Amino acid sequence: MLKHSQKVTVAVMGVMIAMAFVSRFMIDLPNFKPVGGFAILSGMMFSTRLRALAVPLIAMLFSDLYFGMAELWVTLSVYAALGFNVLLGRWLLQRWQKISSLPSRLLAAGSTTILASIQFFLLTNFSVWAGTSWYPRTWVGLVDCFLNALPFFRFTFAGDLLFAGLPLVILACCLAYALSISKNSHENTARVFDGSPR
Repeated sequence: MLKHSQKVTVAVMGVMIAMAFVSRFMIDLPNFKPVGGFAILSGMMFSTRLRALAVPLIAMLFSDLYFGMAELWVTLSVYAALGFNVLLGRWLLQRWQKISSLPSRLLAAGSTTILASIQFFLLTNFSVWAGTSWYPRTWVGLVDCFLNALPFFRFTFAGDLLFAGLPLVILACCLAYALSISKNSHENTARVFDGSPR
C-alpha cells in the first residue's frame, strides 16, 4: 500500500509524463516541447534519480513508439541529453539549498536553463553528424550540421524557458516571499519577548 506522499509523487509523475506525451500532438513547433524543461524540474522535485529520470524518458519512449524513432544514435543522444537535464536539475537544487538570496537563485535557474538548451543542441546535432549519413564526416559537414540546426535551437530554448525557466522563477519568488514572511514573524516574536516596542 502506497503512502500518501508516494501517491502524490506517482500522480505528479503521471501528469508530467502525460503532458509531455500529449504535447507532441498539440504543439506543432519543432523542439518546442515541455519534456526538456520537465527533465530539469524532475531533477529538482523527485528524491531519487530513478524517479527523476523516469518522467522524461518514459514520455519520450511512449511518444517515440507512437511516432516512430529516429536513427539509433540520434535517439540515444536525445535520451542522454534529457538525462543530463535531470542532473542539471539536481545540481540546481543543491545550489538553491546553499544560497537564499533571490537574485542568486534566479541567476542559477537562468544559467541552468541556458546550459540545458545548449547541451541538448550540441549533443543531439553532433550525433546527427556522427551517426547518420546526412552530412559528410568532415569539419565542413559538422559546421553545416550545426548551422542548419540553429533555427531549431531557438525553439528548444523557448520551450526550456517556458516549461522550466518560468516555473523556476515563480518558485524562487515564492520561496523568497515565504522566507521574508518567516523572518518578519520571527523578528516580531523576538520584540514581544524582549520588551521592544512594535
